[in-house]
Parts: sequence; C-alpha cells; structure tokens
Amino acid sequence: MKNSLDKNAKWLLLFGILLTFLFPLLLPLLNKTGIGNFGVVGDAIGGITNPISQLIGSILLYLALKAQLSANGIVQNQIEKDNIKEEQQHKTEQIRTFYSFFQETIKNFSYEFSDANGKQLLYGKRAIKCFLNDLEQMKVDIHNTDDVLMYDGVRELLSILKSAEELFNRIDTISSKSQHILFYRNLLQHELLFNIFPYQDLDDDINIKTGKCTICADAHSYYPPIIFDKIKLLESKFI
Repeated sequence: MKNSLDKNAKWLLLFGILLTFLFPLLLPLLNKTGIGNFGVVGDAIGGITNPISQLIGSILLYLALKAQLSANGIVQNQIEKDNIKEEQQHKTEQIRTFYSFFQETIKNFSYEFSDANGKQLLYGKRAIKCFLNDLEQMKVDIHNTDDVLMYDGVRELLSILKSAEELFNRIDTISSKSQHILFYRNLLQHELLFNIFPYQDLDDDINIKTGKCTICADAHSYYPPIIFDKIKLLESKFI
C-alpha cells in the first residue's frame, strides 16, 4: 500500500507539472468568449493554474517529509545499534574486571598447613584443597552450618563461589554468540574445575563425582554440604 501511494503521488505530480505548462498553450484553442467577464487573460490563467500549483507544492511537501522521516528512521536505527554495541562493550568490560577480581580472590586464599615437617603458608589452589581436607579432621561437624561458618576459610570460600555465580549471571545477560563472552565463560569454568571443584578425570564429561560421606551417605566427600551444594549449582551453569 505504501509503494502504491508513492507511485500515485509521483504520477499525480508529473500530471500536474505537465498540465501547468500545457494549459497556457492550450488556452488559445478554448472558447474565449467568457474570459472578458473574469478579467485579463493572466488572471484567468492564474486562477486556473494556482490550484494545480498548490497541489504540486503539497505533493512535493509530502514527499520531502516522507524522505525526512525515512532518513530519521535510518539514523535512529543506527543510534540504537550503536547503543546496543556500546552497552555490550560496557558489560564485557565489567565481566573482564570481575573475572580479574575473581582470579585474585583465589590466588589470595591462604591457609597455614601443618605436617610432620612443620608449618607452611599455602596460597591459591593448594591452600583451598588442604583447608577443605583438614576441615574434616578439625573435629568440626561439617554437616552443621553454624559450626562450619565459624571458620574464616569457609566464609571466604563461599564468597568466592558466590562471586563465580554472579559472574555466570552477568555472562548470561550478554549474547552467547559473543566470542569474548565464550572466552570468559571457558576461563571461569577452568578456574573452578582446577582450583575449587573436587578432583575428576579430565576425560570424563563435566559431572562432579565424589565419594560418599560416611555419616550422611551423600556424595559430598570431605566437602561441607553448604559448599558442595554451591559447587553443584555452579556445575549446572557449565556448557
């Protein structure tokens, strides 16, 4: 319908232009008996052609406004695309910053490990593994949330896992087709698998497997349930 309207307007414009120029030439062929009653010939021609000229002007105005609206639409679409692109770049930068912070929290996790050779201050992956392994031997009921949360290491580890969950949520707000987002998602999964999650064979599909607890018979091994449940939640976000 829109194309038909444009086509009719153009034909009407062409007809009006031709009529404006041809009418004075055709005037001598017309019966001029009554022209004197209306004034001079110029007034008669003007009175006839003015409505046609106004019609042409109206059509030209319509076409000009239509072209302006079309141009405005193109500009608006480009602005919206630029805004979306800028917003995604901003979110990607936030994810990059958040991921760097997440890495630092893992690296800064510390635990003073004691064995027959003495005490040793551990950091990062080794500190997390040794802390969780020793937690079961500290005469603390790992099934009792209040008892477990008395240890700073548990609260710090939960904070790290919550940061990972928030990072996954932020990643999910951006198009999954973005190569940058896939890159950070894979890095995050790598950090969790090799630094926090229980050990598993690399050839297996991502499916955390741990030994059954001797007390509750659930497969959380020496991981406190409050931590293991969060780990399983993060595992469900893997691709």
